[in-house]
Parts: sequence; structure tokens; C-alpha cells
Amino acid sequence: MLQLKNLIPQFLRCIVGDGQYASFWYDYWTELGPLSTMFGSSGTRQLQIPISASVSEAVVNGNWFFPSARSEEAVMLQVVLSTTSVPSPSNCSDTYRLRGQSGGFTSELFISSPPAHLQAAVLMSSQFQDPYSSQVKVIFKLILQVKIYGLWRERNARIFRNVSLPPPAFFKLVDRSLRDRLLSFPRDPSQAHSLLELYFWFVDPFS
Repeated sequence: MLQLKNLIPQFLRCIVGDGQYASFWYDYWTELGPLSTMFGSSGTRQLQIPISASVSEAVVNGNWFFPSARSEEAVMLQVVLSTTSVPSPSNCSDTYRLRGQSGGFTSELFISSPPAHLQAAVLMSSQFQDPYSSQVKVIFKLILQVKIYGLWRERNARIFRNVSLPPPAFFKLVDRSLRDRLLSFPRDPSQAHSLLELYFWFVDPFS
């Protein structure tokens, strides 16, 4: 497996969607691969795109927006993006959608009014009904725990170090923490799917 690790990125692709949660520099969202590898340390200066930026931050008024190309890499990127669809904001910004699909099973949960406080979120997760509700409830609870811990760390970083994460970067941090935590759970032989599998069904893979 270790010998194949350099080949793995070739098979990974990021679903850009509206571009808010896809990392401009680190995700594999164009045929050029992760742009951080292509541009190196000079990339943020060349393109004037922060290292923590999402793909959507490279769009202005519905068009890709970059300074004049000053390197072959920048020219190549602009050529590729000229045939790449520009991400647009979701038409359901006020609705959370969780969707899972496997074989003939499809489950959708629409939350037109997101929970306004912690108690409401706990109530929603406890009342969730689905063929996999017992496992999904565990995932919901972990999401709450990871978000609360992440917000606590973000609060301390802003107060004591005067640094902050933009929302897309914060989401990616929560997503990465959830994947690591779910991966640590052993698979229950009595369940058809692991918690990590269900998590990938119910949310889009952003990284």
C-alpha cells in the first residue's frame, strides 16, 4: 500500500458543487491536480488567492477572476478553466439536504428550518426516522460534538491569537475530524454498513 500512495491522488476527485467547500489549492478539482502542487509556494502570490480559499473565492460576478498570467502554470490554469463550468451559489441555501443511496435504497432529509439552538439539534437527531436511523443518530451526535469542539477552538484562536478560519476552511476541518473519528469505530457485524460508509452516503465528499 505504501508503494502505491503516490498513485492514489490520480484517482481522487473533488465534487465542486457551488464551490464553497472545495479547497482551491488542495482539492483535486481540475484535471491539473491539486494546484498547491502545481504552483508551489509562489501560487498565492501569483494568483492572489489565499491559501485557505475555496473555489468559489476565485469567482467574481459569475466569472473566473485572476490577475494577468505571469507563468506557464498560470497560463495553463486559465486555459483549463476556460472550459470549466463556473460554480454558482446553491438555490437551496436555506435548506440542508442529506442524501444517501445504495442499490434501490434512497433516503433524503430536508431541513427547511435548521435548528436554532443546541437543544433543537439534539431533538432533531433523536427523532430521526430511517432504515438506518440507529447508526445515523450516532453520526448526528458526533457531528454536534465535533462542531462544538471546533467552535470552542475557533473562539480561543480568535481571542488569544487573533487568527480565524473562513467558513469553508472550518467546514473542511470538521469534515476531516468526523472522518477520522468514524474510521476509528470498528464495524458492527450485525450492521450492513459501517458508520463511515453511511457518512459518505449522507453528505457530499468535499475533500
